[in-house]
Formats: sequence, structure tokens, C-alpha cells
Amino acid sequence: MKRHAIALALAGFLLSPAARADVDLMGKTLQVYGKLHVSYDLYDRGSATAAVPDASDSEVVSNSSRFGFKGEIDLGATTKALWKFESEIDVVGEVGELKARSRYLGVGGNWGHVLIGIEDTPLKRLASAYTEFGDTVADRRGILGQVSTGDHLFNVRAKNMITYGYRGGGFAFDLMAANDFEDVTDPDQSDNQLFGAGLSYKADNWGVGIAYETQQDMDGTAGADAEALRFGGNYVFGNFEIGGLYEMLSDDGWGAEVERDAFAINASMKLAKDWKLAVQYMEADESDAGNDGADEIAIGAYYKINKAVEVYAVYAELSNDAGATYRLARSGHGQSYQPTGAGEKVSAFSGGMSAKF
Repeated sequence: MKRHAIALALAGFLLSPAARADVDLMGKTLQVYGKLHVSYDLYDRGSATAAVPDASDSEVVSNSSRFGFKGEIDLGATTKALWKFESEIDVVGEVGELKARSRYLGVGGNWGHVLIGIEDTPLKRLASAYTEFGDTVADRRGILGQVSTGDHLFNVRAKNMITYGYRGGGFAFDLMAANDFEDVTDPDQSDNQLFGAGLSYKADNWGVGIAYETQQDMDGTAGADAEALRFGGNYVFGNFEIGGLYEMLSDDGWGAEVERDAFAINASMKLAKDWKLAVQYMEADESDAGNDGADEIAIGAYYKINKAVEVYAVYAELSNDAGATYRLARSGHGQSYQPTGAGEKVSAFSGGMSAKF
């Protein structure tokens, strides 16, 4: 009977013209959810070189497509056990294994929640809340959290983490700590540490937030330490929304390229109820390494076919200073586009589709 109920629930989802999120299989105890997101990209990585004779090409990409199970189990009148098991899947078939995304076990109540496992840091969640074009070629991680060498440092889903969070009255507060947060092969699990904290407030038509993170022994290298601070906000008026984020990275042993600031500003407009136009500009200042800033401009349009299915078209262009090699769509998007050399411009046009349940 349970197998039949699960089959009927899945069939109902697949046949629904406006599928909703979080399909109940066993009430709140077991829910299934997911998102499939693919795109077709036309890209240009800069000037041709001996190693890259044709720097312009096309790519079919799976963008953070995922499938997961989650649930909550009553432990008393006000306390519940919480769990999630989420995996990234490659819709286009280039990667066969299921990559770990959010996976945790914990407890929660009116006092908040405590989770243990792997989860996005408060710093990463804050950037997601106040930027546009997530998981596309114009994803914020083309600039934010990346440094001029192309290293991707401060957009972490921390492993081996424990976190406390509270939600109430429009406020969200999180504390996270993790040993061996990158899962570096190292017998000393006290190395490679992360600590993060975040506080945000959301009203009916505006929101603000701040988050901090420190990382130690990054990539398992003793003394390779750095920290980050982000604050952002947004405001909605009618069919318009404006938002932005400011980021400050500080080096404490990783390297001079980390010592730099960056920002993102964006605006969007809803057309009718199904269309949305958006634009975003991001800039990374020159670091202590010198002459290694970058900026990125993006514009795009989204169309919702129904509550579950969306299509879009996005164009993004990233310009590097002479000493920088920032990559376009660094993480989130299923393929990052690395310039053919320092100082090169990278651009891409992407048409995509996503379906969620």
C-alpha cells in the first residue's frame, strides 16, 4: 500500500500543469523535492592562443540540478527531529556520481534548530538572497568570493559542520562551525577550520543582512587563513526591485590576492505576471597584488510557464584587468569559463530551462 501511495503521489506531480514544491510521500516525515536546470551556452574566452586555438564555442550544461529527500518527525509538543539528504545530479550526463549538497540531521523547536552535516554557510546564503541570476552564466560567483587567480574561496557548502539557527519575527540568525570543512585528507581534523555567522531581517517589501566568515588552513595548507564580511539588502516598490551586496575579503596568510573588496548592484522589473527583466553589475577592486581587478555586467529575461517551469535568456560579460584571471560563472552554473590568459575578457549568452518539484 505504501508503495502504491508513493507511486500515485509521483504520478500526480508529473501530470500536474503547475506542480508545487515538496511532494509529501509520508506526510511531513518524508518529502521529495528537486530541480532540473539545463542551458545551452555560446561563449567566448578571449584571444586565441597556441593552447586554445578556438576560444569561442558552445556547451550544453546542467546547472546545480538536484534531487532530495527531507522530513521532520515529532519528538514532543514543540520539538522535532529534522533531516535532509540532497544530491546534485548531472542532467546532461557528463558526471555520473551523485555529489553531496545539503545533508544533515538535527533537532528544532520554537527556540531554533541545531543541525549537523553539510550545509551552505551564512555568508553564502546572504549573497544568494541579494543578487540576481543564480546558477546561470551570470551567477554572482563570477566576482563575489572569487579572487584574481580564479580561486573560489568564500561560497562554501561546509562539510563536517554544526550550526545553530533561529527564525522568527522576520529575523534570521545563524552560527556555524566546522572542522575539516573542505574534507581535506589530513589526519589532524582540527586544521582546515571554518566559523561563520549571519543576521538578517526581512519585512514586507525590504530586507537587510550581514554575514561574517573566517577560514583557516584553506586547502589543507597550514597558515593559509582569510576572512570575509558581506552586507546586503533589497527594496521592492510596485513591479520594481533593487538590491545589492558589498564584500570585504581580508588576507591572513593565504595570499595578497585575497585582500580586496567587491560589490554587486542589481535591478529587476516584472512584466505582467509571468515575465521578469533583470540587470546586474559587479566589480572587484584591485587587491594588494596589484592591477588585478575585474567587472561583470549581465542582463537577462525570465518567463514562467507555470509554477514549476521557467525559461530564460541571459548575457554576461566579464572584463579582467591585466593581472587578473577571474572566471565567468565560477560555480553554481555547471560550467565555468576561464579566460585564455590574464587580462582577457570572457562573455557568454545562455538560454536555459528549469523545472522544480
